[in-house]
Amino acid sequence: ERNLSQKQVDSWQAVYEEEYDVATLPSQDEEFDIRGWDDSLTGRAIGVEAMREWLNDITSQILSGPHNSVLEIGCGAGLIYYQIQSHLQRYVGTDFSNTGISRIKKKILSAEKKYPETLLKVCPAHEVDQLHAEQVDVVMLNSVVQYFPSEEYLTEVLEKSLCLLKESGRIIIGDVRDLRQLSSHLGRMYLNQVADEVDMKTFAWNLCQALSKEEELCLSPQYFYNLQKRHKKISHVDIRWKDCDFENELSLYRYTVTLHVGCKDEIKLKPHWISWNSLLDQREIINTLSKGRDVIAIAGVPNPLLHVDGNLLR
Repeated sequence: ERNLSQKQVDSWQAVYEEEYDVATLPSQDEEFDIRGWDDSLTGRAIGVEAMREWLNDITSQILSGPHNSVLEIGCGAGLIYYQIQSHLQRYVGTDFSNTGISRIKKKILSAEKKYPETLLKVCPAHEVDQLHAEQVDVVMLNSVVQYFPSEEYLTEVLEKSLCLLKESGRIIIGDVRDLRQLSSHLGRMYLNQVADEVDMKTFAWNLCQALSKEEELCLSPQYFYNLQKRHKKISHVDIRWKDCDFENELSLYRYTVTLHVGCKDEIKLKPHWISWNSLLDQREIINTLSKGRDVIAIAGVPNPLLHVDGNLLR
């Protein structure tokens, strides 16, 4: 199993070496180089404004807490690095692509601006423990875990990352593909590829085939809650949808996880729970708040971005 995992890592490494090599061609904005970011639903490149919104979402989460020192596992060619570097004292970036790392080094050496103390290392994610001397505020893995070969591999990487955090810190895992929404995602992809009409039997058969051939790692949020149970250092788990207005693969079927470590002031809320299906209208929420309850929780709220999928799979 270990050998198979290594072969998959090597395969993804070859893919990204080629992709970053192609991307060394001149770009209009080297610090915002989004070539290769395509939407699986349309097969077309994701628009500039949508990518900026996506990037703002993840960078705002990184900067929302202590962030003097950041370790990014899977830094690529520096897309996130360039957005946060002016806020950091130290940055450590690892990636299995020598080409991507070389592009960042070349940019830093150009001395076009002042960059923070930066260490870059070519290595796969599971070798992050080579940085055992580092102690950082944030460990970040953004849009990379879907290429990990298994849950066991991800667990190994996260356990090693826990040892690299200061007494209190965060591990942020962005762009996690949602296992609960995999059928919806692949179903919508298939419908976008076929003619105007397809019978349900054909649709169901093709969806089943697509599910069986899925190569990327998709995870339910429960995986991260189970991880918390095994590691008492994780004080709490925060899982959020993307804070974006656009609709594409990134906003519909991916979420961001923050593992908080050593947080002494964990906020404990005891909200008044309301069932979404029991609400007659939104004024009921206002009435509840007017009774002195400043926090309420609503269970079973449908995601408005996924209304198409709800109709599709009924």
